[in-house]
Amino acid sequence: MIRASVVLFGFRRADLLRSSLGDLNGIGPMRVHVVLDGAPTHSPEIQKEVSRCRQVLQRAWSALDIVPHVAEENLGCRGRVLTGLDEVFQTEKEAIILEDDIRAGPDFFHLCNQGLELLQKNEQVGSICGTALQGIHRKIRAPVFLSLYTGSWGWATWADRWQKFRADNLKLNVLNQAEPPQWLKMEKSEWLFWQNRIGLAHSGQLDSWAYPWQAFCWQMGWFTLRPSANLTRNLG
Repeated sequence: MIRASVVLFGFRRADLLRSSLGDLNGIGPMRVHVVLDGAPTHSPEIQKEVSRCRQVLQRAWSALDIVPHVAEENLGCRGRVLTGLDEVFQTEKEAIILEDDIRAGPDFFHLCNQGLELLQKNEQVGSICGTALQGIHRKIRAPVFLSLYTGSWGWATWADRWQKFRADNLKLNVLNQAEPPQWLKMEKSEWLFWQNRIGLAHSGQLDSWAYPWQAFCWQMGWFTLRPSANLTRNLG
């Protein structure tokens, strides 16, 4: 049984949204917050695709308690994830988060459920992720480990972590550090790469919520619980 509520993000791909909900329905009873972005006003074709996604929610899913979060305007990837999770965490203390093109099996949900329960009070952990880092199986023999890196292809977190991130209001003071935080034990060349990517997202040149979230996790000294083998897959 999936104890934590699930958040499913969608936009304009009705087939992927439908198959995602079908997969979740097959796993068993759960609450699913479906977060949909609005359509841009300049594209009638995208408006039709967005409308098809909303029609998917009208179907009855026997095992799912669907909670819709439907935006009336187009907020973009970063904006809709930020506002969508804000809405979800008004009522949920924790959540497992998916996008419509991410497929996850029982092992992923088991990891998230266990991690959310056991690590809730661990102030060193900010999130749980279902994807493995490339080549990590050659270094890590344990099934799970604490990583410096977050992940967005199937993940989970708690309301209190997310709300701290949002209270920072994307200030991301860690970006001002010429050297990486000492606890990261990161080479300066890698730090400069991350500073560049996070900086682009911070300024709005890159439509991403994930880079600011990564920066804030480093700012807070948070690790991510990750598996040593992939528990999710991205359909693209």
